[in-house]
Amino acid sequence: MNKDEFAIFFEESIDNLQRKQEDLKDKYAFGSFPKYCFDQEVGTLQFQDDLSQVQVEALVTPIGSFSYKSETWQWSWANSSILERLRVKSDRIKELYTFTGAPIFEASIVTGV
Repeated sequence: MNKDEFAIFFEESIDNLQRKQEDLKDKYAFGSFPKYCFDQEVGTLQFQDDLSQVQVEALVTPIGSFSYKSETWQWSWANSSILERLRVKSDRIKELYTFTGAPIFEASIVTGV
């Protein structure tokens, strides 16, 4: 994949993500709940109301985390604070390097994001 093809791929991916996020807002009111809980042992993300009642629960695979302090992104497959079972599930992201040639998918920590 050349640089132009990657740019198109990236833009299409962002558009798809935004559509999916809007669908989640419409169907499940994502973004409106005051509390959330991520249970690594089970692999669930729960959104709760003011009374801590679960309103939405989903099975999830964390793909990474952003540090506002250092302005870096760390892929979950390289994050030792993520349980190994979940890190292994996020390993597939590394395959995007082979597909795209973009170094962002190969580096465990990405700076300047």
